[in-house]
Amino acid sequence: MRVLIVGFDPLASGIGSYSIELAKLINSFAQTFIVSLNEKLKLDNIETIEIYYSSLPSFTPFFNGLLINKKIVEIYNEISPDIVHETLPPIAFNLDKRVTTRWGYVSFLQLAWIRSTQMPFPYNLGGVPVTTQHLIGDILSHHNAKKIIDVSQNTENFI
Repeated sequence: MRVLIVGFDPLASGIGSYSIELAKLINSFAQTFIVSLNEKLKLDNIETIEIYYSSLPSFTPFFNGLLINKKIVEIYNEISPDIVHETLPPIAFNLDKRVTTRWGYVSFLQLAWIRSTQMPFPYNLGGVPVTTQHLIGDILSHHNAKKIIDVSQNTENFI
């Protein structure tokens, strides 16, 4: 079995750690590949595929995901994995055989309010647009997923 984990992002510290630990766990029973964004990652017996790209501004997460998606599709076609685990939605939203991760601990409306009122200027200006992009990304990512791993709610897929 071949599993592609998409992926490790050093700027998303919690999600990055989750991706690495997930890769180590899956590697105990399957051939594992992990996509690393803008950083060389060295893991024993796990093939790391680095993608280097010029990021758009941080207030455009959805569009950054779309830029990266083209490279992810190329990797997917080259590796032909049995399962794709997307830990950074929505950068692999259009791939088959996909498991995705749901990260939200609060509603998108609450998150927009938190970003708009609790972040310093000028970052708070992106509260609603950034949250809207995350919502669109999650909708795309969850739409055709075979399984959604939920790290925030006590459901059958809760971790």
